[in-house]
Amino acid sequence: MKSSEISFKYPNVIAVLITILLQASISAAEQSRTFAYTCNDGTRLVTQFQSDALWLHLPKGKVKLPRVQSASGVKYEDNKMTFWAKQNEALFLQKGHQSLSCLIDAAASKWAAAKVDGVDFWAAGKRKKWELLSFKHGKGIILTRNGGVESYVFKQGRMVRASPNKQIINAKSSDHTVHIEFNDKRCQLNKEGESYPVEVNIVLDNLYKLHGCGKPL
Repeated sequence: MKSSEISFKYPNVIAVLITILLQASISAAEQSRTFAYTCNDGTRLVTQFQSDALWLHLPKGKVKLPRVQSASGVKYEDNKMTFWAKQNEALFLQKGHQSLSCLIDAAASKWAAAKVDGVDFWAAGKRKKWELLSFKHGKGIILTRNGGVESYVFKQGRMVRASPNKQIINAKSSDHTVHIEFNDKRCQLNKEGESYPVEVNIVLDNLYKLHGCGKPL
């Protein structure tokens, strides 16, 4: 299996576990959708669509735009900015700036959604089809195995730097323990696949050993 075939499950099963971990309601999560856009001048925008407003993440911070009436698509506007979206296209206007035409970047949207919800590191492994999400330097960890069939949630971990190029997290829940090593070393899941900046080794319950690659978000 090529690395490109390893699905990023965050929008589905993982989203429910993230909701539990962050103590947010499922209904609130369903009302907010996150997308990443690439605009015609190279600008990248991250948006969170809600029923009555839009959170627009910009380099200088995030802005909340109220929803206004529109003949087509959805339109959000205040006295300085306008964001008008329809299907996978959007028009972004700022006072004193040239208008931008933007398109949704589907691949980047998955990572943007995870980052907005507090995920700071992602990893996966080819064998056992495992996936790891870490929140705020290990203060919350979600680990799934066997393609998402088995899920483990650790609400608190401790990250320590074992060496200049290695960090370790040890965490436990009421029923499980996990030891995770992050090595600053280029890593590939197979020879033809994408290269990642971090090699990840996991020991679950002092029994299961998992190896894979990851990257910070």
